[in-house]
Amino acid sequence: MNTPSALDTDNLQLRFDLLDIERQKALKQVQAAASFILPVAIGLFLLVLLVPALRFPQLFFVIPIVALAAYTYVHATATKEYCGSFKSLILPEVVKASAPPGSQDITYRGLQGIPEHEFRLSRLYREPDRYKSEDLITGMLGETAIRFSEVHAEYRQRNSKGKNNYYDIFHGVYFIADFNKQFLSSTVIMPDNAEPLLGDFGRNLQKLGTQLSGNSRELVHLEDPEFERLFAVYSNDQVEARYLLTPSLMQRLIEFRNRSGSSFRISFLAGNMILAMPLGVGKGWLEPPPLGTPLCFKTLEPSVEQLKLIFGIVEDLNLNTRIWSK
Repeated sequence: MNTPSALDTDNLQLRFDLLDIERQKALKQVQAAASFILPVAIGLFLLVLLVPALRFPQLFFVIPIVALAAYTYVHATATKEYCGSFKSLILPEVVKASAPPGSQDITYRGLQGIPEHEFRLSRLYREPDRYKSEDLITGMLGETAIRFSEVHAEYRQRNSKGKNNYYDIFHGVYFIADFNKQFLSSTVIMPDNAEPLLGDFGRNLQKLGTQLSGNSRELVHLEDPEFERLFAVYSNDQVEARYLLTPSLMQRLIEFRNRSGSSFRISFLAGNMILAMPLGVGKGWLEPPPLGTPLCFKTLEPSVEQLKLIFGIVEDLNLNTRIWSK
C-alpha cells in the first residue's frame, strides 16, 4: 500500500492516537482477567486432584470450560468499544482511500448492511433463520452504482435435546452493482461441483436435480469449456442468459475466480448483478488488528487489500461499458 498518496497520514495518525487509548484500556482489562482467571482455574484443578471428596471426573472438564467461557466474555466485552471506535474513526478513511480513481460519493456505514429481503430475493442460498449484515459501503464507480457489505446468514437446526443450533449458510461479502444491460430474466451462476468430478454424468445430474426440484430455471449450456468446468448456470430464459454471459464476461469471470480464489456465486436480477463471495473459515472482514498490536499504517493493509479486491469487481468484469444504452 502506498501510504503517503493513499491516505491522509496526519489526520489518520491523530485517529490512531485516540484509538490507541481505548486499545490499551481494553488490553489491560483482558490481561487483568487472564491473570485472575488462570490462577483460580489452576488452583481449583489442584484442589480437585488433592481432595478425594472433590474428585469428580466431570470437574476436570467443567473447570477449564468455565474458565475459557469467563475469559471469552471479558475479552468480547472489553474489545466491543475498541472495535466500534475502529469502525467510526478509521474505516471511513480507509474505505475512501481504497476506492479507485474517479469514484464518487463513496460512503461507509458501519452499523448498516444489505437488507435481509435482498439476500433472500437473489435465491443464491437457502433462506436464513438468522441474519446479520454490517459495514455497508455505497457509491458510484464510474457509471456503475455499487453497494456491498458483510453478510452472515445462518440456518437453525434442533438437536436431540430440543436446543437450537445455528450453522452457516453464507458468511462473506455481498456485492450489488447496477448491470450494464437491460434484462428481464433471472439467471444465476453457481460453482460447478459436479461436472469437474463426474463429467457428463455430473452435468446430467444437475439437469435432473433442477427438474425434480420444480425450479423454473433451467441449466444453461455455454460454449466456453473452461467456464463450464468451473460454473453451472441456471436461468428461466436461455436466450437472455447467453445475452448476459458474453464470451468476454465469461473469460473475465474465470480470471476473477482464479485471482480471488473464491467460490463466489452470481445472480442477475432486477437490473443488477449480485456477487456473493464467501470469506472462508476463520477469515474476518475489515477487522481491527489484535489488541496486542498497536495501530499503524501497515496494520491497515489487510483491510485495504480486501476493499481493493471488491472495488475492483467493476473494472474486472467491465461493468462500466455502456454500449447497450441501458
